[in-house]
Amino acid sequence: MNVLDVALWGGLATLVLTGTMFAAQGLGWSRMSLPFLLGAGFTMDRQRATLIGLAVHLLSGWAFAAVYALAFESLGRAAWWMGVLGGAVHVGIVLTVGMGVIASLHPNMATPEHGPTTTRWLQPPGFLALNYGRRTPLVALVAHLLYGGILGASYHPVHARAAGALERSPTVHVFELSREGGARRWALVCETGEEVVEQVRGFADRAGVQSARFTALGAFRTATLAYFDWERKEYRDIPVEEQVEVTSLIGDVGVDEDGVAVHAHAVLGRHDGSALTGHLVRGTVRPTLELFLDEGAGTLHRRPDPETGLTLLRP
Repeated sequence: MNVLDVALWGGLATLVLTGTMFAAQGLGWSRMSLPFLLGAGFTMDRQRATLIGLAVHLLSGWAFAAVYALAFESLGRAAWWMGVLGGAVHVGIVLTVGMGVIASLHPNMATPEHGPTTTRWLQPPGFLALNYGRRTPLVALVAHLLYGGILGASYHPVHARAAGALERSPTVHVFELSREGGARRWALVCETGEEVVEQVRGFADRAGVQSARFTALGAFRTATLAYFDWERKEYRDIPVEEQVEVTSLIGDVGVDEDGVAVHAHAVLGRHDGSALTGHLVRGTVRPTLELFLDEGAGTLHRRPDPETGLTLLRP
């Protein structure tokens, strides 16, 4: 859980919710004041009740923000509309279940069965808090939608932060170019010092990509290519210890028993115009590499092949 975002945005969202309710009360749209209801459980003095209630309401706002955060973490992402949906569920529970039991739990609130007394002097809210005005459900709905929307728009799940780490890296930049249905397209721009295979693997893992193809061009300061020796059933490394142009780099992303699997081949141009080519084991960028990755709709599975010892694409 991103505790900093819960503290910051949970507090702000609670203040907006509270301010909305106070504004509606001042305009005569509703008589409900959540801080006052909460504070009146501790004291019968109205001014002190409001102050105490504000503190309790802020704490409860942070607590609910933590619940929202757990939901966002479980989904691996957050968005304003997700927060709004959460706000709708939140206010639905408050106006039905919450308002239904508060009279029996509140020490200074009358109950539907027993009228007000010297100690139980608060009017119960009733179903949907309608006892506090016909517009109260609408006011509460708007306030909680704002609360959830602020959290959804501002909260950064820990998983999403990891997925976006490349975007904030000083040497790798990620741009989402399109999103159609379940498929996405990105441009990854690597700069000096980045190892491209590891970057693609890490990005695909954190972004949840299970099938994709990619192409790239740019330059490496060093690289390791490989040739598969059919007789020995093993790769033979081809070290490249010089600056080369990446004239072609193509590959795919799939999933094997260890997680994300990247398979790539490259053609590397030398200073004299000759070329080296083969399976790309690693490539260290200098000065840049521009890679375009297109996500597929399904999952590409790589499974061990008994004949070759390789993990090959299989249904």
